[in-house]
Amino acid sequence: TLTNKKETVNAIVKLCDGKKRPFLADLRRVKNLDKKKAHCSDSSRDVAPISAMAMLIPSLLSREIGAYFLGSHKPMFPFRPFTDENKATSWLKKFIK
Repeated sequence: TLTNKKETVNAIVKLCDGKKRPFLADLRRVKNLDKKKAHCSDSSRDVAPISAMAMLIPSLLSREIGAYFLGSHKPMFPFRPFTDENKATSWLKKFIK
């Protein structure tokens, strides 16, 4: 929900303590995603602490759908979908400063 999203963003901002950090979003158990809520936020506050985002998704088909979706909405940071958690974390380590 929008309330959950705001709470999550506030927690991320607090945890990052003013520093940009890589972010791993695990969506492997998400059953239904509203297109309007699926967009990466355009708000600079929402993305301010994120240096890069890896998104864990359940299947290669989901990856293709995500790539198509992102073609029309570019996030303000490097973004990549993954089905393998180890590959996702390896990729995110490049963004730790």
